[in-house]
Amino acid sequence: MLIELRLEPPASGGGGIINDYNSDEDDVRLMLFDICNSLGAGSRFIISGFGQDQWPVDTTTDLVTYLEQLPMAIISLRNGDDFEIDFYEQGIERRISFSKIAEKYVLECFSSTEWQPDPRLEEISLPKIFNMPEDNLEDFLNYIKNYFRELSDHPWIREWITGKWNLN
Repeated sequence: MLIELRLEPPASGGGGIINDYNSDEDDVRLMLFDICNSLGAGSRFIISGFGQDQWPVDTTTDLVTYLEQLPMAIISLRNGDDFEIDFYEQGIERRISFSKIAEKYVLECFSSTEWQPDPRLEEISLPKIFNMPEDNLEDFLNYIKNYFRELSDHPWIREWITGKWNLN
């Protein structure tokens, strides 16, 4: 399995705060959504594995779903814990469970659509599994710093990075 993230400058060429965020109505998910919607045409979010070279994912919805869960996934990896990443958006509807076994993680893919993974299980060594999400987070944070400086130090982003923010 591979998750690749390449982010290009915003299509508008600008940056800066996208929305007037209201803590009573909004949360970090809206920020992530706005940032992902600003991505330039050359941006790519690629997931491959479980028998499919390129999953049907996009940068406007599926990337947001992945980013929501990314900090907690990194924390789980650092702690050697099992965890899941759920691509719950309509159309993709896949969930990957990560289970640590010895010096590797065994990944199992579940699909709620007609597409079914083949193979259902994949193994990834510890060094490779650690680098992929860490690199994805670093690339996204660099993108925010370069194009949305006001958001890079926003409390919601800081909470999200540390895993203090969650979906519940």
